[in-house]
Amino acid sequence: MKKKKIFLAVGIIVMAVLSVIIGFAIYHKINVPYEYYVNEDGTVTLDKYLGEEANVVIPETIYGREVKVIDVICFYDNQTLETVTIPDTVEIIESRAFGSCYSLETVYGGANVREIESHAFSGCRMLSAYPWSDELESIGDYAFLATGLTEIILPSEVRTIGNLAFANCFQLVKIEIPEGVEEIGRGIFDGVENIPELIGYASSDYLIVGQGILINYPDDEEIVVIPEGVKQVASCCHDGEQLKELYIPEGVTRINKFVVLSVHGVTIYIPSTATEIGKDADGYIANSMEESTLVVVEGSYGEEYAEKMNDLYGTKYIVVDKIEYPEAD
Repeated sequence: MKKKKIFLAVGIIVMAVLSVIIGFAIYHKINVPYEYYVNEDGTVTLDKYLGEEANVVIPETIYGREVKVIDVICFYDNQTLETVTIPDTVEIIESRAFGSCYSLETVYGGANVREIESHAFSGCRMLSAYPWSDELESIGDYAFLATGLTEIILPSEVRTIGNLAFANCFQLVKIEIPEGVEEIGRGIFDGVENIPELIGYASSDYLIVGQGILINYPDDEEIVVIPEGVKQVASCCHDGEQLKELYIPEGVTRINKFVVLSVHGVTIYIPSTATEIGKDADGYIANSMEESTLVVVEGSYGEEYAEKMNDLYGTKYIVVDKIEYPEAD
Protein backbone atom coordinates (compact mmCIF):
# COMPACT_ATOMS: atom_id res chain seq x y z
CA MET A 1 0.00 0.00 0.00
CA LYS A 2 2.83 2.36 0.91
CA LYS A 3 4.57 1.57 -2.38
CA LYS A 4 1.42 2.50 -4.30
CA LYS A 5 1.19 5.78 -2.43
CA ILE A 6 4.85 6.50 -3.10
CA PHE A 7 4.47 5.73 -6.82
CA LEU A 8 1.32 7.85 -6.96
CA ALA A 9 3.06 10.74 -5.23
CA VAL A 10 6.06 10.50 -7.54
CA GLY A 11 3.74 10.36 -10.54
CA ILE A 12 1.91 13.47 -9.41
CA ILE A 13 5.20 15.31 -8.87
CA VAL A 14 6.50 14.29 -12.31
CA MET A 15 3.27 15.39 -13.99
CA ALA A 16 3.35 18.68 -12.14
CA VAL A 17 6.94 19.33 -13.18
CA LEU A 18 6.21 18.43 -16.81
CA SER A 19 3.15 20.66 -16.90
CA VAL A 20 5.22 23.56 -15.61
CA ILE A 21 7.95 22.93 -18.18
CA ILE A 22 5.48 22.59 -21.05
CA GLY A 23 3.54 25.63 -20.00
CA PHE A 24 6.78 27.55 -19.55
CA ALA A 25 7.90 26.60 -23.05
CA ILE A 26 4.80 27.81 -24.88
CA TYR A 27 5.81 31.47 -24.76
CA HIS A 28 8.35 32.96 -22.43
CA LYS A 29 11.75 34.46 -21.96
CA ILE A 30 14.49 31.88 -21.69
CA ASN A 31 18.18 32.10 -21.01
CA VAL A 32 19.26 31.58 -24.64
CA PRO A 33 18.22 34.61 -24.68
CA TYR A 34 15.01 34.74 -26.73
CA GLU A 35 11.30 35.06 -26.44
CA TYR A 36 9.71 32.34 -28.55
CA TYR A 37 6.51 30.43 -29.13
CA VAL A 38 5.69 26.90 -30.17
CA ASN A 39 3.90 26.42 -33.49
CA GLU A 40 1.05 23.97 -34.04
CA ASP A 41 3.44 21.48 -35.60
CA GLY A 42 5.67 21.56 -32.52
CA THR A 43 8.42 23.68 -34.08
CA VAL A 44 9.61 26.99 -32.67
CA THR A 45 9.32 30.57 -33.90
CA LEU A 46 11.85 32.96 -32.40
CA ASP A 47 9.91 36.07 -31.48
CA LYS A 48 12.47 38.41 -29.93
CA TYR A 49 16.20 38.41 -29.31
CA LEU A 50 16.95 39.77 -25.84
CA GLY A 51 20.73 39.68 -25.82
CA GLU A 52 23.43 42.22 -26.58
CA GLU A 53 26.06 40.01 -28.22
CA ALA A 54 27.83 41.23 -31.36
CA ASN A 55 28.16 37.68 -32.74
CA VAL A 56 25.01 35.60 -32.41
CA VAL A 57 24.59 31.91 -33.16
CA ILE A 58 20.89 31.11 -33.32
CA PRO A 59 20.21 27.66 -31.81
CA GLU A 60 18.89 24.81 -33.93
CA THR A 61 16.58 23.67 -31.17
CA ILE A 62 15.01 24.96 -27.97
CA TYR A 63 14.02 22.29 -25.47
CA GLY A 64 14.26 19.74 -28.27
CA ARG A 65 12.02 21.70 -30.64
CA GLU A 66 13.44 22.79 -34.01
CA VAL A 67 13.69 26.50 -34.70
CA LYS A 68 11.86 27.02 -38.02
CA VAL A 69 10.98 30.72 -38.18
CA ILE A 70 12.69 33.97 -37.26
CA ASP A 71 9.73 36.19 -36.51
CA VAL A 72 8.82 39.78 -37.35
CA ILE A 73 11.30 42.31 -35.84
CA CYS A 74 13.13 39.55 -33.93
CA PHE A 75 16.45 41.43 -34.25
CA TYR A 76 15.06 44.68 -35.65
CA ASP A 77 17.13 47.82 -35.05
CA ASN A 78 19.77 45.89 -33.09
CA GLN A 79 22.81 48.16 -33.23
CA THR A 80 25.26 45.76 -31.58
CA LEU A 81 24.74 42.82 -33.93
CA GLU A 82 27.70 42.27 -36.29
CA THR A 83 27.42 38.62 -37.33
CA VAL A 84 24.61 36.11 -37.13
CA THR A 85 24.58 32.38 -37.84
CA ILE A 86 21.21 31.05 -38.96
CA PRO A 87 20.74 27.32 -38.34
CA ASP A 88 19.82 24.98 -41.18
CA THR A 89 16.49 24.27 -39.44
CA VAL A 90 15.19 27.77 -40.28
CA GLU A 91 12.90 27.97 -43.32
CA ILE A 92 11.34 31.43 -43.03
CA ILE A 93 12.83 34.82 -42.17
CA GLU A 94 9.88 37.09 -41.57
CA SER A 95 9.31 40.78 -42.13
CA ARG A 96 11.91 43.15 -40.64
CA ALA A 97 13.53 40.26 -38.77
CA PHE A 98 16.95 41.92 -39.20
CA GLY A 99 15.81 45.27 -40.57
CA SER A 100 17.86 48.36 -39.68
CA CYS A 101 20.66 46.35 -38.07
CA TYR A 102 23.18 48.93 -39.26
CA SER A 103 26.23 47.11 -37.87
CA LEU A 104 25.36 43.69 -39.32
CA GLU A 105 28.25 42.70 -41.59
CA THR A 106 27.99 38.94 -42.08
CA VAL A 107 25.28 36.29 -42.21
CA TYR A 108 26.23 32.62 -42.01
CA GLY A 109 24.25 29.43 -42.56
CA GLY A 110 20.56 29.33 -43.40
CA ALA A 111 20.98 26.53 -45.95
CA ASN A 112 17.25 25.71 -45.94
CA VAL A 113 15.66 29.15 -45.91
CA ARG A 114 12.73 29.13 -48.38
CA GLU A 115 11.25 32.57 -47.79
CA ILE A 116 12.79 35.93 -47.03
CA GLU A 117 9.92 38.29 -46.32
CA SER A 118 9.50 42.05 -46.70
CA HIS A 119 12.17 44.34 -45.24
CA ALA A 120 13.91 41.29 -43.72
CA PHE A 121 17.37 42.86 -44.08
CA SER A 122 16.47 46.35 -45.29
CA GLY A 123 18.82 49.06 -44.13
CA CYS A 124 21.67 46.66 -43.24
CA ARG A 125 24.15 48.92 -44.98
CA MET A 126 27.24 47.02 -43.79
CA LEU A 127 25.97 43.69 -45.16
CA SER A 128 28.11 43.08 -48.25
CA ALA A 129 27.21 39.43 -48.91
CA TYR A 130 24.41 36.99 -48.19
CA PRO A 131 24.56 33.14 -48.24
CA TRP A 132 21.70 32.40 -50.65
CA SER A 133 20.03 29.10 -49.81
CA ASP A 134 19.58 26.62 -52.65
CA GLU A 135 16.04 26.16 -51.30
CA LEU A 136 15.12 29.84 -51.58
CA GLU A 137 11.84 30.40 -53.45
CA SER A 138 10.69 33.93 -52.69
CA ILE A 139 12.20 37.29 -51.78
CA GLY A 140 9.76 39.83 -50.38
CA ASP A 141 9.26 43.53 -50.97
CA TYR A 142 12.20 45.70 -49.86
CA ALA A 143 13.93 42.58 -48.49
CA PHE A 144 17.47 43.89 -49.12
CA LEU A 145 16.69 47.56 -49.68
CA ALA A 146 19.69 49.83 -49.10
CA THR A 147 22.08 47.06 -48.09
CA GLY A 148 25.78 46.90 -48.96
CA LEU A 149 25.48 43.80 -51.17
CA THR A 150 28.14 43.60 -53.86
CA GLU A 151 26.81 40.50 -55.65
CA ILE A 152 23.35 39.02 -56.09
CA ILE A 153 23.62 35.49 -57.44
CA LEU A 154 20.21 33.98 -56.89
CA PRO A 155 19.70 30.19 -56.74
CA SER A 156 17.69 28.32 -59.35
CA GLU A 157 14.63 27.73 -57.13
CA VAL A 158 13.76 31.42 -56.77
CA ARG A 159 10.36 32.12 -58.35
CA THR A 160 9.31 35.55 -57.07
CA ILE A 161 11.15 38.78 -56.28
CA GLY A 162 9.15 41.53 -54.60
CA ASN A 163 8.94 45.27 -55.12
CA LEU A 164 12.16 47.22 -54.57
CA ALA A 165 13.82 44.07 -53.23
CA PHE A 166 17.34 45.30 -54.07
CA ALA A 167 16.74 49.00 -54.56
CA ASN A 168 19.49 51.41 -53.51
CA CYS A 169 22.11 48.65 -53.29
CA PHE A 170 24.76 51.00 -54.62
CA GLN A 171 27.72 48.64 -54.20
CA LEU A 172 26.50 46.00 -56.66
CA VAL A 173 29.02 44.76 -59.22
CA LYS A 174 27.32 41.55 -60.35
CA ILE A 175 23.75 40.25 -60.67
CA GLU A 176 22.49 36.81 -61.73
CA ILE A 177 18.76 36.11 -62.00
CA PRO A 178 17.82 32.46 -62.69
CA GLU A 179 15.69 31.38 -65.63
CA GLY A 180 12.99 30.00 -63.35
CA VAL A 181 11.91 33.37 -61.95
CA GLU A 182 8.23 33.85 -62.76
CA GLU A 183 7.38 37.18 -61.16
CA ILE A 184 9.34 40.35 -60.49
CA GLY A 185 7.92 43.34 -58.66
CA ARG A 186 8.42 46.99 -59.41
CA GLY A 187 11.74 48.75 -59.18
CA ILE A 188 13.76 45.82 -57.87
CA PHE A 189 16.99 47.64 -58.74
CA ASP A 190 15.81 51.25 -58.43
CA GLY A 191 18.69 53.58 -57.72
CA VAL A 192 21.30 51.14 -59.05
CA GLU A 193 23.21 52.26 -62.13
CA ASN A 194 24.26 50.18 -65.15
CA ILE A 195 21.86 47.31 -64.49
CA PRO A 196 22.23 45.75 -67.98
CA GLU A 197 26.01 45.66 -67.63
CA LEU A 198 25.79 44.15 -64.15
CA ILE A 199 23.60 41.36 -65.52
CA GLY A 200 25.78 40.92 -68.59
CA TYR A 201 23.78 42.70 -71.30
CA ALA A 202 24.77 45.60 -73.53
CA SER A 203 22.97 48.75 -72.43
CA SER A 204 21.10 48.94 -75.75
CA ASP A 205 19.57 45.48 -75.40
CA TYR A 206 16.11 44.52 -74.26
CA LEU A 207 16.86 43.00 -70.88
CA ILE A 208 14.65 39.93 -70.42
CA VAL A 209 15.17 37.66 -67.43
CA GLY A 210 13.48 34.64 -65.86
CA GLN A 211 10.29 33.47 -67.53
CA GLY A 212 9.98 36.28 -70.07
CA ILE A 213 10.20 39.24 -67.68
CA LEU A 214 11.31 42.53 -69.23
CA ILE A 215 13.23 44.80 -66.87
CA ASN A 216 14.99 47.11 -69.34
CA TYR A 217 14.62 48.40 -72.87
CA PRO A 218 16.60 50.83 -75.07
CA ASP A 219 16.65 54.40 -73.82
CA ASP A 220 17.65 56.16 -77.02
CA GLU A 221 14.74 55.44 -79.36
CA GLU A 222 11.50 57.26 -80.15
CA ILE A 223 9.59 54.05 -80.86
CA VAL A 224 10.10 50.99 -78.69
CA VAL A 225 8.58 47.68 -79.76
CA ILE A 226 9.01 45.14 -76.99
CA PRO A 227 9.96 41.73 -78.47
CA GLU A 228 7.59 38.78 -78.66
CA GLY A 229 7.99 36.20 -75.93
CA VAL A 230 7.79 38.73 -73.11
CA LYS A 231 5.11 37.79 -70.56
CA GLN A 232 5.58 40.50 -67.98
CA VAL A 233 6.68 44.12 -68.19
CA ALA A 234 8.36 44.79 -64.88
CA SER A 235 10.55 47.73 -63.94
CA CYS A 236 11.77 49.13 -67.20
CA CYS A 237 14.79 51.31 -66.53
CA HIS A 238 13.93 53.98 -69.04
CA ASP A 239 14.29 57.72 -68.61
CA GLY A 240 15.12 58.76 -72.15
CA GLU A 241 13.23 61.82 -73.32
CA GLN A 242 13.16 60.53 -76.90
CA LEU A 243 10.41 57.97 -76.28
CA LYS A 244 7.17 58.69 -78.13
CA GLU A 245 5.57 55.28 -78.60
CA LEU A 246 5.75 52.08 -76.54
CA TYR A 247 4.35 48.88 -78.05
CA ILE A 248 3.70 46.03 -75.62
CA PRO A 249 3.24 42.75 -77.52
CA GLU A 250 0.47 40.20 -77.44
CA GLY A 251 1.30 37.54 -74.87
CA VAL A 252 2.10 39.99 -72.09
CA THR A 253 -0.29 39.36 -69.21
CA ARG A 254 1.13 41.58 -66.49
CA ILE A 255 2.37 45.15 -66.63
CA ASN A 256 4.00 46.28 -63.40
CA LYS A 257 5.24 49.72 -64.07
CA PHE A 258 6.02 52.18 -66.83
CA VAL A 259 9.26 53.81 -65.78
CA VAL A 260 9.46 56.50 -68.40
CA LEU A 261 10.47 59.14 -65.91
CA SER A 262 10.36 62.72 -67.11
CA VAL A 263 8.81 61.54 -70.38
CA HIS A 264 5.35 62.88 -71.24
CA GLY A 265 3.11 62.57 -74.23
CA VAL A 266 3.90 58.89 -74.76
CA THR A 267 1.45 56.64 -76.60
CA ILE A 268 1.32 53.20 -75.00
CA TYR A 269 -0.15 50.21 -76.84
CA ILE A 270 -1.63 47.67 -74.42
CA PRO A 271 -2.25 44.14 -75.77
CA SER A 272 -5.52 42.25 -75.45
CA THR A 273 -3.74 39.60 -73.37
CA ALA A 274 -3.00 41.97 -70.46
CA THR A 275 -5.02 40.95 -67.41
CA GLU A 276 -3.17 42.85 -64.70
CA ILE A 277 -1.78 46.36 -64.70
CA GLY A 278 -0.10 47.26 -61.43
CA LYS A 279 -0.72 50.30 -59.29
CA ASP A 280 2.62 51.71 -60.30
CA ALA A 281 1.44 51.89 -63.84
CA ASP A 282 -1.42 53.96 -62.42
CA GLY A 283 1.19 56.19 -60.81
CA TYR A 284 2.89 56.76 -64.13
CA ILE A 285 -0.39 57.66 -65.78
CA ALA A 286 -1.19 59.99 -62.89
CA ASN A 287 2.09 61.83 -63.41
CA SER A 288 1.58 62.12 -67.15
CA MET A 289 -2.12 62.97 -66.86
CA GLU A 290 -3.59 64.24 -70.11
CA GLU A 291 -0.28 64.16 -71.94
CA SER A 292 -0.30 60.39 -72.51
CA THR A 293 -2.52 58.20 -74.64
CA LEU A 294 -3.44 54.55 -74.20
CA VAL A 295 -4.30 52.43 -77.22
CA VAL A 296 -6.35 49.41 -76.15
CA VAL A 297 -8.25 46.54 -77.75
CA GLU A 298 -12.04 46.60 -77.62
CA GLY A 299 -13.48 44.30 -74.95
CA SER A 300 -10.13 43.75 -73.25
CA TYR A 301 -9.03 44.45 -69.70
CA GLY A 302 -6.93 47.22 -71.22
CA GLU A 303 -10.11 49.03 -72.27
CA GLU A 304 -11.51 48.74 -68.75
CA TYR A 305 -8.25 50.07 -67.35
CA ALA A 306 -8.15 52.96 -69.83
CA GLU A 307 -11.68 54.00 -68.89
CA LYS A 308 -10.65 54.08 -65.24
CA MET A 309 -7.59 56.20 -65.99
CA ASN A 310 -9.73 58.56 -68.04
CA ASP A 311 -12.19 58.98 -65.18
CA LEU A 312 -9.44 59.50 -62.61
CA TYR A 313 -6.88 61.54 -64.50
CA GLY A 314 -8.36 62.54 -67.84
CA THR A 315 -5.98 60.22 -69.67
CA LYS A 316 -6.80 59.97 -73.35
CA TYR A 317 -7.40 56.55 -74.86
CA ILE A 318 -8.20 55.01 -78.22
CA VAL A 319 -10.11 51.74 -78.66
CA VAL A 320 -9.18 49.58 -81.65
CA ASP A 321 -10.13 46.15 -82.98
CA LYS A 322 -6.52 45.10 -83.21
CA ILE A 323 -3.14 46.66 -82.53
CA GLU A 324 -0.89 46.90 -85.57
CA TYR A 325 2.74 46.49 -84.58
CA PRO A 326 5.64 48.02 -86.52
CA GLU A 327 8.10 45.59 -88.00
CA ALA A 328 11.15 45.01 -85.86
CA ASP A 329 14.41 46.42 -87.18
